[in-house]
This record gives sequence, structure tokens and C-alpha cells, in this order.
Amino acid sequence: MNQTHVIVASEDVVYFWQYRSSHSKVQSLEQEKKKKQGKENAFHIEELPNANSIYDKESWIKPDLGSTDLICSIAAGPESFIVGRQSGTVNKYSLPYIQLENKL
Repeated sequence: MNQTHVIVASEDVVYFWQYRSSHSKVQSLEQEKKKKQGKENAFHIEELPNANSIYDKESWIKPDLGSTDLICSIAAGPESFIVGRQSGTVNKYSLPYIQLENKL
């Protein structure tokens, strides 16, 4: 977790949620309901994240891709997050647009 995102992972899926602090402005309850509170999505570790896809937790189905190189760690900084895999490979993704920057 960093100041703007929560990132969690299973063995082969990464889920992220971009949130906004409610401390920045005092707004009416109705304004808060109308305002979108965050952006969330999920992607399989063998796929590239698609920033244009719309995530719906009720209808999202985990891709049946399988993986022999499972996720074993994640960490987030202010401008990116990394996903460590059992092989030692580390995928670096940019924030806030969630694009794969590099594989180390």
C-alpha cells in the first residue's frame, strides 16, 4: 500500500485499487455518493494490464491461463509497484496507469 493505491495478489492474479482520501475536502454526503471514490482492476500475472478495461467484481472471471512462475511478493512505492515471482523475476509496473515498465 502507498498513499494512493492498495495492491494485493494471489498466486497468479494482481488486484489494485486507487483510492482518494476524504480528508482533502469537506463535501456533502450526496456529492460524495456522486463522485467516483476510486479505480480498481485485476489482471492475471501472465497478461499485460489493460487500463481501458472496466472491472466489475460481480462479473469478473479469472483467466484460465495457469502459471508455473507464481507470485511470491509485492511492494509499492509512490510511482510504481513490483511483483516478485518464484523464479526470481521481478515485474515493475508504473502508477497510476498500471503499465508494465520492466522485467528484472
